[in-house]
Amino acid sequence: MNAAVTTAAALLAVRGTLSAELVVDIVGAIADQLDSWATEGLVYGTVQSSEIDVLLDGDVLVAAALTGFPSPPEVLRPTVLMANARYIAPELLRGNPFSPSVDQYSLACTAFELMTGTEPFAAGTVAETMARAGRGVVPAADLPGDLGVVLATALAPDPHDRYESAGEFAAALRRAVWDHHAPG
Repeated sequence: MNAAVTTAAALLAVRGTLSAELVVDIVGAIADQLDSWATEGLVYGTVQSSEIDVLLDGDVLVAAALTGFPSPPEVLRPTVLMANARYIAPELLRGNPFSPSVDQYSLACTAFELMTGTEPFAAGTVAETMARAGRGVVPAADLPGDLGVVLATALAPDPHDRYESAGEFAAALRRAVWDHHAPG
């Protein structure tokens, strides 16, 4: 085994985009971690590519994990996360509390970024980025099959319109990739 550890952000910087298959594997590993924490009443806050360590053997993912630690939702504050505005779920800006749905949203932002090389709602200013995210219109990207639909669901501005869990999002993403690559 010739494995190397890096961050998803560093990998993205070198490659420009990651294959849908690799992104699905990374998202699946992180979703498992987030769902495990959610069962303990903990949230991460803002999943982003710079906080995901990946262990690769060539192009095969061996492991992926978040570098930080989760917290009880009541100790997290959106103002602390403003430096990561590109990944903040719109409901936090409306004063809603942190929840596992916030983690799913930022994981979906990260998945979009890893697949396309761009952030889903990136704009010139933080205010413009937040306004775009609040409208929930995922930009047109060259995403095959149902990947755009899956990401749009996970990036919905209303948390009630998202998947029930990060794991459900990861499973839908995996199905969309498999369906696109299925022989036919």
